[in-house]
Amino acid sequence: MRLPVKNAEIPPYFRCPISFELMEDPVILSSGITYERSSIQKWLLDGNRACPVTRQALGSCELIPNSTLKQLIKSWSASSNEEAIISLEEVLCREIDTSSVAIAELLDSSFLLALSKLPSGDSIWERVGDHDEFLEALFATVLAERAIQEEDQAAALSILHTLCKLDAKFTRRAFAACFDSLKRFARLLTSSSKTVRTNAASLLETLLSSLSAHDHRQMRDIDGLDALIQGLVWLLAKNTTGDQASPLLKSLLVLLATQPTKLKLRAIECGSPKLLIDLLIEQQPTGVIKQQTLELLRTLCCCAEGREALAVDHARAVPAILGCVLKISTQATEHGTFIAWALIVCHHSVGSHAVEDSFLEAGGLSTMVMVLQCDCSVSTKHRAGGLLKHFSWLWKTP
Repeated sequence: MRLPVKNAEIPPYFRCPISFELMEDPVILSSGITYERSSIQKWLLDGNRACPVTRQALGSCELIPNSTLKQLIKSWSASSNEEAIISLEEVLCREIDTSSVAIAELLDSSFLLALSKLPSGDSIWERVGDHDEFLEALFATVLAERAIQEEDQAAALSILHTLCKLDAKFTRRAFAACFDSLKRFARLLTSSSKTVRTNAASLLETLLSSLSAHDHRQMRDIDGLDALIQGLVWLLAKNTTGDQASPLLKSLLVLLATQPTKLKLRAIECGSPKLLIDLLIEQQPTGVIKQQTLELLRTLCCCAEGREALAVDHARAVPAILGCVLKISTQATEHGTFIAWALIVCHHSVGSHAVEDSFLEAGGLSTMVMVLQCDCSVSTKHRAGGLLKHFSWLWKTP
């Protein structure tokens, strides 16, 4: 992130949000936004008591000097020759190691944005990971109850995600912080900002994928996981295309394994079976996402409510599921065969015959015959045989 310092356009985070001019004496308002001192003082003297950017009421009119940003601007402005450049990373590295730097300055929008854009291989990340006060403030920024700029939340989530991918110890720390405030974290999944939603989902997937068997057992006693289920299903309805669905499906699979009965029912109540069938039919997902979708449907089919939800949507569900058998992977074939077996052999309801008709019309019998001949598990072949036996009346002599 190297910037020409002469004849260059002023970086947007060096401009005052009020005057749009290069700041000379940047100060931080209690809302966390940085302004040129003279501009924000005039705003306050005019009787305004809300932040010009966020519009939130100000709890204090105190102005905190932003020496970090001031140094960045000074360095950017100082060079007099056209070839001179400033390395923002170098300035950030010097500042992050300075114990006297106020945490409020480090949480300024310009700093968070600059840090979130640094490549994961940059040496600054090691320094950031060792800066305990900054990390505590960063968690507070992500999980705050008060109104915070969505750009700041998105940048903070991105920083946390990068740190989690680089350091397993930090991942456990982030897990503890986020799961102590589940409802607040769940709200990030339904944020009005697409970037916040996406970054929160990516962070959650990274946290859940790092869980040990011991962590899984501990999660059985955690209250509030249903809020995450609701947020993930809501987000799945918004992001059912491309690779965006993959971290959502992975997170749902991990969560459903921790509190199976309670969370499956919550996912079904939120409409996940229909959304998953929509994903298979309408969005033309990749093979990996199809396999994850089938695995999630299989998990839901382990309870009567899940089977009932798919049976109600049998005209779309059965052909979509059978269409994945023998065409993606061995795992997808096993998931699809299990779902068909659960819907027809295990499920009994008023609409059972309609489900059977959909199975026959979709070529289910010939598909199961081929499953018997493919390289899959013994249990899968047993279920395929069970489906063929269920329909044996079709070829019995009267």
